[in-house]
This record gives sequence, C-alpha cells and structure tokens, in this order.
Amino acid sequence: MAARSGAAFVACNDQPGLRVRRLFLLLSFIAIGAVACQQKESGFEVAVPSDTSTVSASRYAFFPSWSPDGSQIAFVSDRDGDWEIYVMSAEGANQTRLTNSPLKDSNPTWSPDSSSIYFYSDRDGDREVFVMNADGSAPRNLTNHPTRDGVLAISPDGTSVAWYSERDGNGEIYAMNIDGSAPVNLTNNPARDRWPAWSPDGTKLLFSSARDKESGTDLYVMNTNSDNVVRISHRNGDNYDAEWSPDGARIVFTSDAEEQSKIFAMDADGGNVSKLTTGSADELEPAWSPDQKRIAFVSVLEGDWHIYTMSPDGSNRTAITKSRH
Repeated sequence: MAARSGAAFVACNDQPGLRVRRLFLLLSFIAIGAVACQQKESGFEVAVPSDTSTVSASRYAFFPSWSPDGSQIAFVSDRDGDWEIYVMSAEGANQTRLTNSPLKDSNPTWSPDSSSIYFYSDRDGDREVFVMNADGSAPRNLTNHPTRDGVLAISPDGTSVAWYSERDGNGEIYAMNIDGSAPVNLTNNPARDRWPAWSPDGTKLLFSSARDKESGTDLYVMNTNSDNVVRISHRNGDNYDAEWSPDGARIVFTSDAEEQSKIFAMDADGGNVSKLTTGSADELEPAWSPDQKRIAFVSVLEGDWHIYTMSPDGSNRTAITKSRH
C-alpha cells in the first residue's frame, strides 16, 4: 500500500512539494493548516453515499488506506481541528476517530494481519514513525530519531517497514524490522528518494526519485537488497504516489505531467500507460482495494480534499467523504 502516500505530495517528509502546482497546493495547504505533505487532486459528476449522516463536511480527508480484507479504509481528516487518523467502512459509513494528538498524525498503513496501523506523527517533537493497535490504543514510536521520518509502507509478510527518512542528511528510503530495529538505508543516492511501495511478493520496492532528471521525479523499482535499480517511468513533471495492483501486473500513480495532478495506471514494467482521472480537480494518492476491484484516491477541488473510489479503468467514481461542492 502506498502511501500508501497521504494527501499532498508535499514536502512533509518523504513527500515534499515537488512540482509547481503541487508546491502551490502544498503552500496553500500549510497556510491553512491543511493536508498531508505529499499528494494531489480531481473533478466531474460523482455518486454520493445515500446515507449522508455517515460522512463529514470537513475540509480535508486524505491518505486512504484499505484494510487487508477490504472492508475498511483508514484515512486522515482535520474535522476535529488537526490531522487525526480515522477509520470508516469501504462505503464511507461508521467514521471513527483513532488518534487524539494536538499535532499531525498521517499516512495510516495497516499491518497485513489487520491488528495494527502504522503512521507518522509530529507528537514527539519531530516527525516519527509510530505503530498503534487497530483500535487506536497503545501508540509507540518506532524511529526515535531527531530528523524527519515519514511516508511508510509495510512488507506483505508483515516483517519490515520501508519509510522515508532524512537522517543521513538527504531524503532516502530505509527499511527496518517491524519493531523499529535494524534500520538500513536502501537507496543511498544524492537525489531525494521517497514514496516506497512493496511489490505483492515482497521482493521489490517501488519508489519516486529525481536522480535522472533536472526537475521533477520519476518512478523506479529496486530489489529489497538495494540492487538492480530500474527506472520505469519517463514522464515530465513529478510522478509519485505509486502502488502495485494486488496481482502485481499494474501500477497506479500520480502525475502532474499535464499541469494538474491526475491518476494514471501502467504495466509493472512501465508500459501501456493510461490516464484514469480527468476533470477540473487535482487527484492523487491512489490505493488499490485488496480485491483489485476499486481504487481509492483523493480529489482536491477549490481547497477541499475528499476521498473517492473508482473502478480500475477510472469509471464509477463514488464520493466516500462528503465535499462541499
């Protein structure tokens, strides 16, 4: 799962504001105390849940993360005054707050056995990676480092965490044991590397990097032992928020190559690129459902960030959190 990811691809950690538009959104985000440092947004007619009592009219909802059984989505919202982690049914019902911190909590990521949720938080004075029980209890700091640690992903076998860290003076992707022990720098490159995502078989990591471009970022794949790094996208602008489909055949990602941020899909080797979202909004943070029948994503329109789902071909857009538009 990505990032999965969360809300703006902003410079929050491993998600710094990359492109111009994203940077603009990010800055406005920060200015209003807004959304997750790392993503983007969307538009047209959409279906809205019929039971509107289950959705929130808060301005920001982002960083969707499917539970392993596909029945729930964890996400981030500002509805209670600051970024907190919530969980809801896959249709948007029963929205429940899990965290309660005066500082930002973001990037919720489920453990494969559904018992825990990993996330990053500013609650200990700087951005760190935490884990808590799936009901929000017993949060624990895993990184405990004075530099910024951010967007993360859990290995399919539940034994490792890949995450973004600046502890070596540059943004890199690290991996550590699930208990926070034995951190290892996997990318070791002077360019900033971010947005890690595990392949379904756990043998590879997908990530975003600027290492071969004068501006913007592209997508890369490497073995989990850091060798055989392969660039799989060659697009303008920033390309990030990438995630493998559960069968490993396709990759969804966010790109602002066409000025606005939109969601695209491609084969795992970078071929057969298709655009999944269109319209007047920015879209980002795509996340595959475990059954591969839906993709959750964030749509940003006129300053509102809300979560939608769609079919893998971009059809059947459905609003999961309530927008003011």
